Amino acid sequence: MAENESNTTDLLFGSCYDTVRAWVRSEPDSLSVNTIVGFTTRVMAVVQRQIRGDGARKKALVLAVLRKVIECDVPLEEADKAALVALLAPGGLVCVAIDALVSAARGILGKRMAGGGCTLS
Repeated sequence: MAENESNTTDLLFGSCYDTVRAWVRSEPDSLSVNTIVGFTTRVMAVVQRQIRGDGARKKALVLAVLRKVIECDVPLEEADKAALVALLAPGGLVCVAIDALVSAARGILGKRMAGGGCTLS
């Protein structure tokens, strides 16, 4: 599945989405363009507890949950929602941040960046 495709058909989507939606409802200011990377790490932790291995599936699920929460639950103006959704695009801030966080956790981020160019994947 491509990064920009919705992964709402994943059997774990509902439970992950319910958890994240509850955060947004209890903390309405928790998701914005200023907090998106930190918020993404929280979503990654929820997904990680549900799925072991299969990094592509986890990333797609994180992005799908974020997209749904932004589109349906975040109390922001449409322009602000559109800005957040744009950050989810392949090669966008959130995708690169996910790749960097995973690489850092694996201890390979420095190795990938040492060649003068960042080749996160």
